[in-house]
Amino acid sequence: MSTSTNKNLPTIPNNIDWNGLFISDFDETILKLDIAWNEWREKLKVKKISDLWNQPNSQELWQLLLEAEVQAADRGDFIPHTIDFLEKTQAFAVLTNNGEPAVERALSRIPQLKEKCLIIIGRETLGGPKQERKNFTAGFNKCLDVLPLSKKDSRVYYLGDQDYELEFAQSLRAQPICVNKNGLEFR
Repeated sequence: MSTSTNKNLPTIPNNIDWNGLFISDFDETILKLDIAWNEWREKLKVKKISDLWNQPNSQELWQLLLEAEVQAADRGDFIPHTIDFLEKTQAFAVLTNNGEPAVERALSRIPQLKEKCLIIIGRETLGGPKQERKNFTAGFNKCLDVLPLSKKDSRVYYLGDQDYELEFAQSLRAQPICVNKNGLEFR
């Protein structure tokens, strides 16, 4: 059952291979994490959250941020057009800069969607910012590794809201799908 009520979204192309693998970003793609990022950057004394990777006490700081992410995952608003789309898939994976427990918490709010999620690759597994191509590629390949052998030739789609991730995904032969406030844009 769909959780969306927005009927003014662009239509999904007919040539989608719903048996393919769908890899999705999390924050601003599946769910809007209600976190005051500017305040967190100030509190953590960094210009960008990804700068935490270079801090000597980063484990401690990541734990503080994870607690905020998990709380936000409990109350955040799902992105309706992404949820509608992912509900049509056979399976999907999540590749995100966010903490894996936050994604788990959010997906647990929609059990039928959580069942379709084969793997969550978050910052704990990435070990560095997703904005670095080598980290993105390693995480992307871990998502692909969960495919059964019978699906290795299936089409791969990547849903995200940032240009860098859509470009990286396309360079890895995935069909990029940009998620924005108006719907899904197939590139």
